Amino acid sequence: MSTNHSSGSTDKFPKFAPKINHKKMSNPIIHIGLHKTGTTYLQSSLFPNLKNYNVYRGYESHRQLLKLGREKKIIISDEGISGDLWGMNYLNDFKENIYFLKKTYNNPKIIFGIRNHSSFILSVYKQYLYEKGTNDLDFLYNINNTGIIKSEELLLLPKITLLRESFEKVFIYSQESLISNENDFISALTNFLDTDINSNYQSQKDSNVGVNTILQVKTLQRMNRFSKSLEKLHPSLGWYNKVCRKLKITPRDICQKRLRNFKSEKFDLDNKTKHFMDDFFKDDWLNASKNVSY
Repeated sequence: MSTNHSSGSTDKFPKFAPKINHKKMSNPIIHIGLHKTGTTYLQSSLFPNLKNYNVYRGYESHRQLLKLGREKKIIISDEGISGDLWGMNYLNDFKENIYFLKKTYNNPKIIFGIRNHSSFILSVYKQYLYEKGTNDLDFLYNINNTGIIKSEELLLLPKITLLRESFEKVFIYSQESLISNENDFISALTNFLDTDINSNYQSQKDSNVGVNTILQVKTLQRMNRFSKSLEKLHPSLGWYNKVCRKLKITPRDICQKRLRNFKSEKFDLDNKTKHFMDDFFKDDWLNASKNVSY
């Protein structure tokens, strides 16, 4: 974890440093992903409604932690701890980050989300398109194991084993059970955290609506390619400039919201890839699912 400093500054703290609360901080709860396991819902909707907890996303400055009142416990939520999906070193990233978590916080409570492998790859690919991606899905993952993410890096049970060996208290949920059994999930999580949820809590699980059809995916891919060609002429000409973002007419906005009701087949893995993944990850998913905490 790095700390950004303003250019030219040599001070350890800024001139107008925040007032620090010196009361001892309790060991934080660390939510480490995986990616695409309901993180937006947890960060924006559920976690903020847990009584006696402050929630901080991983990208927020740790300096903010110095200003916190110590009356509440802390949840740090950062799916990036589970590894850099695009760094060609996904599994080793996970292992290194777990080592540093252990070294930094000793023995925090861990919240870890899992997701069916095929569904996970589909969701990650869509996220890639949201972020101006132009390549086909096999650029990310393929049965020849030449994509950005390798099959071995998607195995869940080795990650769960490492977490249980490193930390005493690990809460595991699945994206699938989070959607189908939200009440059971909340009951188990609040019990794990020894807290309750606010009485006025309302679920917002659908807050992160994605692209789901072939029409949406292929249109987004083509628009991203055209936007990239415009950016080569001048950075401000692309469809992701400030004006397009403000008007909500970026390729993502158009495909995600304005094409959602157009009839088209559901976007999915091709049959060959789907059969391969079902076979390769069958035992891993079965055993990983047995570790879900509710």
